[in-house]
This record gives sequence, structure tokens and C-alpha cells, in this order.
Amino acid sequence: MPHAIVPINHRERQRIYDFLKSHESWHVMLLDALEQLEHHNTKQRWYAEVSNSSIKGIIYKHESLMLFGYAHPPSTNSPLYHWIQHETPQFITHGNRDVIETILTNLPHGGRINCLEKAYFLVQSNQTEKQLARLYSPMKGITIRHATPLDFPLIQHLFQASEVESLIDQKLIQTLIHRQDLFLAVNTNQPRAIMGTMMVLKKSPKYALLGGLYVDPHYRHNGIATSLAQAVIRDCLRKGKKTCFYYHNEALTPFYNKAQYIKQGQWVTYSVTSNPVI
Repeated sequence: MPHAIVPINHRERQRIYDFLKSHESWHVMLLDALEQLEHHNTKQRWYAEVSNSSIKGIIYKHESLMLFGYAHPPSTNSPLYHWIQHETPQFITHGNRDVIETILTNLPHGGRINCLEKAYFLVQSNQTEKQLARLYSPMKGITIRHATPLDFPLIQHLFQASEVESLIDQKLIQTLIHRQDLFLAVNTNQPRAIMGTMMVLKKSPKYALLGGLYVDPHYRHNGIATSLAQAVIRDCLRKGKKTCFYYHNEALTPFYNKAQYIKQGQWVTYSVTSNPVI
């Protein structure tokens, strides 16, 4: 088979998984989406960059989202760049900075490329679980619990007019509540008084991608973010998942250093509107 971008379907699910699992922590979003391929989600589109019958990368499309599953940045002669220009001139993407920025730099006709987020990407080490056991110290007066459907309007109110309001996906919040993947820090004596949140955004067979860490400004600098992180990470470990996440809250750096997390690189989010091909 010549060097090309080709569509793939649910019958090739195992082949996709085998390719992505070699760098599973970076590909949690893709592997989480792959679970839906079994249910024949018609809104998903999957493609592979193939050369001489060997997969070089996986591309996932869902509405305006496009994800790239590459172990290394694509080569300069990859057919991916012209394929993007023709097939998906406007999209949002997340992932490994080295991979994403190589792709965007090589788009042949330019366009508007906006960086929406840059963050560190961390993965737990072999020592993390042991270190967390030593560090664990629940705060008095604060309870960490799963969110329930009754909490949804309170969570909306928490994010309203905050610095993260524009980033909140209401449908995702409801999904995470249903999956018991949204955690709340609440006042022990007032269980409906939400102080902060943290989420398990995506899951693969071995990893959980964490995010959505937010603390109400009235309760900041009191250790609530650290308590949330400790509780959620411990919950994931109990379920047999290693944890990874992207973050830019420097206040948490001492905690992650003590827990011996490893920086894997940088995580980026870009919106792209490429110039049309004439």
C-alpha cells in the first residue's frame, strides 16, 4: 500500500489499540474514544497514516475535534498535511506539543492557528503510590465525594462567572456525574456547599486522565486543591488505573514533586482554521 491516509472501521479496533497502547498515557483520549467504536458511534471517523502496510499514526475526528495518535512527529513527507487541508480545514486539537506543532507547522496553505492552552503533562512513577500513602492527610471539615445529579445546578453556579466558565462543557459534566468521575470538595457540615471540583476526564485500560481541578476563590490557599488531588488519585489507584494529567497551576508543583510524578512533555490545545485549497 502506498504512503496514504486511509479510513478504518470497527473491525480494525484491535489493530488501532495495539498501535496506541505503546504510548498509552499520551493517547488516553483516543483510547477512551475507541471504546465507543464498539458501539458503532456514527459520528466518529477514524483514519490511519499507512506506509507499506505499516501504521505510522492514527487520526480521530468527531465533529470539530481532531486528535492525532502518533508516537513521534510525522515526517516532512507525510500525506497528513495535505489531507488535513482538504478534509478538515477547521478543527480543535489536543495532545503532545511535539506532535501537534509539527503538524500545524507543515500545513501547506497556512491559516489562523491559535494556541488555547499550554500545560505540563505528568505521569505517575513507580514510586507515586508509595509516596501518596505517606503524604495522605485528610483535612478536617472537608469531605471529598462523588457528584450526584442533584449537584448539577450547584456545579453550574460554582463555575458561573469564573475564569473557567468558557471552558466548561455542560454535557461532559453530566456524563462525568453519571460515570461517577466528577469529585467534589464540600463542607462536612454543609454537604451542599461545594468548595472545589476535580474530574477523571478520560480512561484507557491502564490510565486515567485527570483534569477539571477548580477551587472556589473564597476557599483558595487552604489546601483544598491538594486534598482533591490526593483523594482522586487514590481512588484511581484503587481501581487499578495509573494517573496522568496536564496542569499549569504552579501552586501544586510541590505536591506533584513529592508524589514523584514525571514530566513527559507539554500538552497543548490549538484551534485551527486553514486557508482553503483552490
